[in-house]
Amino acid sequence: MLCALSHVLVAQDLIKPISGKSFFTEIKSVEKGIVTYQNGPRIETMPLSEVALIEYSETGVEYFNKSSLNTIDPKDIVEPVYKKGNKVYIPFSSHSVQQRSGALHFRELITKDGLWEVVDCEEEAHFILEFYYDGEGRDSGTFRLKDRNGNIFFRSDMVIERISDPVRQGEKMAESLFDDIDEIIEDLNYLNYRETLSTVSARKRGFLIRPEVSVAYTPNPDWNINPSVTFANQVSPHIALGAGVDLAYGFNSKSTTVSLFGNIRTYFGDKPTGLFFDAKFGAGLSNCNSDYYVTINKVNYAPLFPLVKLSLGLQSKLVDISVSGLYRGMFDKSLGVSLNVAYNIQFGKKK
Repeated sequence: MLCALSHVLVAQDLIKPISGKSFFTEIKSVEKGIVTYQNGPRIETMPLSEVALIEYSETGVEYFNKSSLNTIDPKDIVEPVYKKGNKVYIPFSSHSVQQRSGALHFRELITKDGLWEVVDCEEEAHFILEFYYDGEGRDSGTFRLKDRNGNIFFRSDMVIERISDPVRQGEKMAESLFDDIDEIIEDLNYLNYRETLSTVSARKRGFLIRPEVSVAYTPNPDWNINPSVTFANQVSPHIALGAGVDLAYGFNSKSTTVSLFGNIRTYFGDKPTGLFFDAKFGAGLSNCNSDYYVTINKVNYAPLFPLVKLSLGLQSKLVDISVSGLYRGMFDKSLGVSLNVAYNIQFGKKK
């Protein structure tokens, strides 16, 4: 139904009366203080004294009674301007059919979704969403978000749709771009949070790999070297969740332990240098001497060798230095301490 409606509206103009709802129509003429327009099979007229504005399908907005608008002063707009329920203006006037249909379809999709309230002019909006069609051999569509002062605070990625019907082509681009709206708002919220801080951390929300090297001491098996790697997702500015593989080699016992673990990390603040708490919980196999073991290829391994490692550390940009208390094994003397150095390799979400 939305697509059928867009096909009808794409060649029409919008009239916003001083009172009552705005409506799309085909304007026949505007002269002598009268606007003449098509209303179904009938031709009707309206005095321009009753019209707030008209947005023509190709030439843009013309104001007739601007003082009747429910204007919002840019100085009264509170950040973030794109928060749910705010008012957005989506201009649709263009000589390009694809651009008009894409913008109009955006109006319909956002109205149906209820994310923002769509209004009919910039003066009544908290911000502006502008859809663009590039027909110079690219058949691509993008949109950008602007505040009321004309500053662009977001540009979308480009989508490409090659469809012979120009109306449907614009609509498909709008649909593809709209599918990412929730993720875009989530990213903008995160960026807005970070930009309110006087200094911004190097962390990005998204996937990361954290190789770590530790030197540990446990009474059994004495000193050991402990490399590990964590695969994590920075789900918020303060929380990272992940899992990884831990390898420990005991110098005195000549033992090797391989463990799988889950990991949660909490950051205290979002500055380039700050404290964090890290917890790893897992289990694995070791070839150390034990009264409890399983035999694999004639080698004895302690079964379900538990691992608990709790760390308090300092992150400076992407480098971590931390001290840990750890429990590794099923022996009387399995508690220990370690010094750890790690580096965060980020594959953060594209902004």
